[in-house]
Amino acid sequence: LALAIGTQVGHCAFVSRNAVARGPVFGRIFPAMLGAAASSDEDSKTQDLLDKASKLRQEAVELEKTLREENGGVASSQTESQLPPPSYKDARGSIWTLSYLFAAKPAPKNEKPDERSNASASLRFGGKLTVLLKTDGYTELVSHEASSTETLEVSKVWGWDLERSNEDEKDYILFSMDGKMPDGSKDRFYFQARQDTDPSSGEISLVEGTVTIKQDVSESGSRWGLFSPQGILAEFRYVGDFIARPTRPE
Repeated sequence: LALAIGTQVGHCAFVSRNAVARGPVFGRIFPAMLGAAASSDEDSKTQDLLDKASKLRQEAVELEKTLREENGGVASSQTESQLPPPSYKDARGSIWTLSYLFAAKPAPKNEKPDERSNASASLRFGGKLTVLLKTDGYTELVSHEASSTETLEVSKVWGWDLERSNEDEKDYILFSMDGKMPDGSKDRFYFQARQDTDPSSGEISLVEGTVTIKQDVSESGSRWGLFSPQGILAEFRYVGDFIARPTRPE
């Protein structure tokens, strides 16, 4: 009986020791299982947040697009207004707005200096002329806005050219324009401006713009006796000025 009891006790003790010995193993496995489950939950939550963020970004893009369409491009216009002034390094392909003021006819040469402005002011035109100096040498009329009481209708703008003057060794931009007067008569006006280049940036500017008109020398009041040069000799007469500024394409 004692042996049997001892055997049972020893067996129980053996089982108890074995269970105790294996206890820490279960202690290590169970937390690991809990950690894996927690990590899986965190990954799932992270993915949910990423999906929500992506959805919000897409909604923001669609909302911005809708607002831009409803406002007729107001946001785009505001962005363009904040852009720096346009500039060009080559006249080819450049766009310029010319603020002009010139007379329909030049003042007679026999006028006194103090009478010249009054006589030539009988019919004067003012406004803004925007032109594109195309790469092929043609000139395209972009827009024309008259600001004077007497308006000049621009019927055609002719090709442009860049020429170097033999007098001052400077480069000049030249082009001509056909204009229709309020009375229906037509004439051609010649625009000329010096092209200056900034030595540091290479940007060009058009300065000292003048407007001239071609006139037969017989109309200028010169005396030629029996010989009449009408239709043979002509000269360019000054009629006004313009200021040119570079313009951004629309």
